[in-house]
Amino acid sequence: ETEPTESTVDARLQRQRTLKEGMISYGDGHISSKCTVRDLSPGGAKLRLSSDMAWPNRFLLNIPSDGITGECEVRWRDGLTLGVEFVGELKMDAGHRRQMNVTVPVGRPGLLRRK
Repeated sequence: ETEPTESTVDARLQRQRTLKEGMISYGDGHISSKCTVRDLSPGGAKLRLSSDMAWPNRFLLNIPSDGITGECEVRWRDGLTLGVEFVGELKMDAGHRRQMNVTVPVGRPGLLRRK
């Protein structure tokens, strides 16, 4: 067994358990399904799917309660549970950005920072 690296420790510390409704979609939004966001970090999320439909390795995740939308890439699968990494920038709707006082840094994929 190897020692955890600083980045894996940081990722675990930043991960927050959640129970939020999400929506995953692909094909320009023509194919979509609800999911449950079980944990969330600046770099990714753990999702529980509502059906065993075969999802591609890349899709969009929207978390309406947080106003966040981001492209995800699947890193692992276990039945109806997926571990995904955010690729590119997360988008946050303007109302939530003002409410949470959060910035979405340019050029820093997958990160949200509180001001």
